[in-house]
Amino acid sequence: EFLTFNEAIEKLTHSTDKKVLSQANKYLLRNKKEWVVAIFAGLAGYIYCMLFWGSSILFYSVEPIPYLISDIPFEVVLVVCNVITVLFLYKPIVKVINDNYPKRRLEEPSTIY
Repeated sequence: EFLTFNEAIEKLTHSTDKKVLSQANKYLLRNKKEWVVAIFAGLAGYIYCMLFWGSSILFYSVEPIPYLISDIPFEVVLVVCNVITVLFLYKPIVKVINDNYPKRRLEEPSTIY
């Protein structure tokens, strides 16, 4: 079975994300501080962007340096959005999950301070 370029990238990123997330969750579940989760979200966003560098340069035959420079604003936006989203929505989402699924109770994170 042959995959298109987009399908191959999607499979690669999803399998990599699962491995990274499973290891990171072990640490995050022990720590439970909101700012740690926010930093992890920012790093995960940056790693996600980096996964596309090599494949995009290789498959689309673009010049590496201009591509990497032009990708910087998108990386910054993704990292900032991830961090802000976690800081503002992590606690409310944990509360909704705990209220609606009592058997799968998540521990609420401590405050940022």
